[in-house]
Amino acid sequence: MGLFSRSQELPPELRDLLGGKNPLAWAHHSGGVVAATRQGIVSVDNHESLALGWEDLIQAVWTPPMLSVVSIRDGISHTHAWLLDEPAQVPAVVRDRVTHSVVADHMRTFTPGGVVQFVARRVGSGVEWVALPHDQEWAATEIGARSITNELADLRRSLGV
Repeated sequence: MGLFSRSQELPPELRDLLGGKNPLAWAHHSGGVVAATRQGIVSVDNHESLALGWEDLIQAVWTPPMLSVVSIRDGISHTHAWLLDEPAQVPAVVRDRVTHSVVADHMRTFTPGGVVQFVARRVGSGVEWVALPHDQEWAATEIGARSITNELADLRRSLGV
């Protein structure tokens, strides 16, 4: 059996969602199926389907049997998690793809103000930075906004991205 092949047939709900394209890896999770594709992660269960592009993901954690990822949409982080029945290659493929899409990840503690996570990720043919402050109220103040902007400029300059 090859690295990305499975002995089981692709579940119909996943096959329909992927439009006949084969995933890189897939696994059953509690209530549905999750797959890693060339474009991102796709999950289908009884209630909904979810598609996350690799460019939206900043973190992946595999703590058997739980696979969790953190995505960024509109500057807000969201955690998604699946309890995988038989993980196969899903955790490895997700880790590799997320690692490839994140160019830089930097945590900075501001006093006062708290922690801000700065992430540079590949989006299309460029790099996009996002700042994720843990204290939204401080970040919305003039001092917070200026501190975050200055740190982001310093990071861009020092890392060259």
